[in-house]
Amino acid sequence: MTRFGLVSFVTTSIEDVACGVGPEDKFWLACARSLRPLTYAINAASRALGTRAINPHVFLRRDVTLRTEHGLFHCRRETSDFGVCSVTHEPELNAYFAINDGVFLDIGANIGKWSVSVARRMGGRGRVVAVEAEPRTFSVLRRNIDANHLTNVTAIWAAATTADGELRIHAHKWGTGLHTLEGLCDPSQTDFAPAVAVPARSIDSIVSELGLRNIQLIKIDVESAEFDVLLGAAQTLAREESVRVVIEASGSPPLDYLRGQGFRITRLNERQDYLAERPRPSDPHTQ
Repeated sequence: MTRFGLVSFVTTSIEDVACGVGPEDKFWLACARSLRPLTYAINAASRALGTRAINPHVFLRRDVTLRTEHGLFHCRRETSDFGVCSVTHEPELNAYFAINDGVFLDIGANIGKWSVSVARRMGGRGRVVAVEAEPRTFSVLRRNIDANHLTNVTAIWAAATTADGELRIHAHKWGTGLHTLEGLCDPSQTDFAPAVAVPARSIDSIVSELGLRNIQLIKIDVESAEFDVLLGAAQTLAREESVRVVIEASGSPPLDYLRGQGFRITRLNERQDYLAERPRPSDPHTQ
């Protein structure tokens, strides 16, 4: 680890630990963060030797509760929950979720970081629809919505896709954001649980059922299923001319589809996060 890397690691670790609500939360967060380099070293050796890697969150030995600028979050032991909700995780995305009214669709809501954050910001001026497929993660999402006393969030247990029906999903044993639909991952990997059936919904169906209008933002983070989600949102994207889409895209088809619908694509970070928005008439890029 370079000197700069060490300073960054220490700084972000201190920020994360400070978010623990109580002394025990802070203690276990400190254990998990300080011992993370050890898990990286063990897993690097495991890859070299061809042996099984360990859960990088193994040292978070109990559930913890965080209070951050986004809200209050219950996080499960030995999972990436606390990392997903951390203030140091993807801070560059914060500005794109700073909406004050209208509707926010959170597709692949995880345990609710962005749903809670946007709902708290909008209050009675807007509405959030949080869609999450993995059953246990959905339960934590509901718990976090309730913990923040939010009445403007509708949580839907479903996998977003092209049409209503049923799909099967493999839960990842420790990666909160790695749950993957059957057929989109290697089920022989030891970190995936056997697939279970879950309800499937299209965005268009959800929007129609709830009578949603003035959709300001759609976030899509669905582990390689983005293209199907977009196909199931065709009517919504066509009608909501000012909607923006923040999407984690695992390949070019989702981005090409959005371009075909008149969206301009901007890469947001070194990972796979993109912003899609339609140019406005006054935008110099449209001239």
